[in-house]
Amino acid sequence: MAPIYIDELYLAAHRGTEMETAVFVAILGANLLLLQDFGSFATAASPGFRTAVTARGLNYVCQVLTPILKEKLSSLTIPDIEGNAETPIGSVRYELKNIQLSNLALPTSSLTSTSQGLVIQASDISFYIHGDWQYRGNDWPHIEDHGTCEIKIYEVFLEVHIGVATDSSGHAVVSTNYCDLHIGKLDIQFDGGASWLYNLFSSDISDELKGSIEEQICKTASLEIDTEGNKALASMPVNITISSVAEVDFAMIQDPIITTGHIETNHKGEFFRTDHPVEAPFTPPSLPAVTENTSMLYMWLTDYMANTAGFVYLAAGKLSYVVTPNMVPPSLPIQLNTSYFKDIIPQLYSKFPNWGMELKLNATKPPLLKLSSSGANFTVFGDVLVNVLKPGNSSDSELAFVLGAVRL
Repeated sequence: MAPIYIDELYLAAHRGTEMETAVFVAILGANLLLLQDFGSFATAASPGFRTAVTARGLNYVCQVLTPILKEKLSSLTIPDIEGNAETPIGSVRYELKNIQLSNLALPTSSLTSTSQGLVIQASDISFYIHGDWQYRGNDWPHIEDHGTCEIKIYEVFLEVHIGVATDSSGHAVVSTNYCDLHIGKLDIQFDGGASWLYNLFSSDISDELKGSIEEQICKTASLEIDTEGNKALASMPVNITISSVAEVDFAMIQDPIITTGHIETNHKGEFFRTDHPVEAPFTPPSLPAVTENTSMLYMWLTDYMANTAGFVYLAAGKLSYVVTPNMVPPSLPIQLNTSYFKDIIPQLYSKFPNWGMELKLNATKPPLLKLSSSGANFTVFGDVLVNVLKPGNSSDSELAFVLGAVRL
């Protein structure tokens, strides 16, 4: 089974007749928007629905997420930073409080995948830190002072490794496996107190301050990913309702498969009744390995999805349709009236002369869709009840005959 290409959006291997393709699109078209993990967790040999995001797709995602990443980094709440440094006035214990980031620039960033997960890299980052400072000498007479400071930080490199897995509910979960923030240059300007003196040897504490800032920002960023990121993923709906009758289970059935070329997610992809969920008597087909990477995103929509939809709607009594005389365009050569059938079924016309007719189409088994490289085959099992309508009273009908075992 070949995938759907989102760059070009066509059904790559399901090119049957126009009618077959129309049926396929009518049944599955709504599912094209579903790219998140919905539904309750389940285990299946094969998925009913699969997505694959390629390196091109990740590059596009990075472009979209860069402004969000910049906003998140700018709004990080950084705890107080403290440490010890050797200065011309002796060993001191310093502390930075009320730290605020500003003027963050994030000119270069990338999002890639490896067998271990996702890798975010950003270089040439620059920003300012504003805060309150105070220090106290570690040796007698324990001189102390305080004031404000502005720290310019630039030539910064950031690398974060994120692992992606699946929890028991079928949601994706993320975890920070590695974070490295390297500050290239740091300039400090003290204000308040004896700032004129401290500015003379500000470079003496810059290395100590670099390490403290690097460690604290990485801790804060990792915590943000592990808590807020998973909170956002957990808040996604677990089921998507299609109608008052049906919902779709899009639980991830296994951990995402991540390589250097793509990220693959496999989902249950099964329709269920909203009032009485029952497992459908079908098995998802085996899907081929992901080998293509020219488009940004690929989706595999299996016939299993369509067939579970038919199973659900048949069980709910929704696969029936009534055709009345006023629904037939007057331009058609045959109308729903017994006079049009007097040469074909003379007994019908003889018994019900010039009576209107109504067709009740009922499915007797779930419709079946079969997809293959040669196209799509769609089979409907059912019967057609032909009723005649008494002239002047269309609500008064009588069963004329039944056409059984209709297959299309």
